[in-house]
Amino acid sequence: MSVSFIYPQALWLLLLLPPLWLMAWATRSVTVARLGRGRALALLAVRSAILAGLVLAIAGAQVVRAVSDTAVVFLIDGSDSVAPAQRERALEYIDAALAAGQPADQAAVVVFGADPAVERAPAPLAPLRRLTSAVVASRTDIEAAVQLGLALLPSDAQKRIVLLSDGAENQGAAREAARLAALRGVPIEVVPLPPAE
Repeated sequence: MSVSFIYPQALWLLLLLPPLWLMAWATRSVTVARLGRGRALALLAVRSAILAGLVLAIAGAQVVRAVSDTAVVFLIDGSDSVAPAQRERALEYIDAALAAGQPADQAAVVVFGADPAVERAPAPLAPLRRLTSAVVASRTDIEAAVQLGLALLPSDAQKRIVLLSDGAENQGAAREAARLAALRGVPIEVVPLPPAE
């Protein structure tokens, strides 16, 4: 378990603590006379904790714990540019990957064309025999598929997206989706489906 910060530069605001303590020391005789020594120290501790808490909130402090479970979303190109034989190879690839997974891992499957469709929501690993989702096959929108894949990934596992496609995109911007995935720390593995010979 470790702590990370979204805006680590905000931690410089912790330098406001010493002036707070200096001011408390400079006015200690008045404060102690009014509140007593114990209450004055307790008040300084509470003020210091509030300031430190605000700074940590501004810095975006987050506790990160290591997880060993993996969640994978397989994106299968269901457009006309991918031959049925190539889609069968994609299914074989996915089944082999699922068979190699750990019992606690999860997998989801998305079929995409002009729009993506969830073939299987994230669930424990089980073989995928055939695809039943119908998509508009005249277009290929990899960006929408990656965005849906990112939305399906659970937060409590290592995340990965596997894109099975010929890459013949004619709608959307796959680079933007890849950039978004990189910002979220989700790697995208590409399995090319070249035209059948």
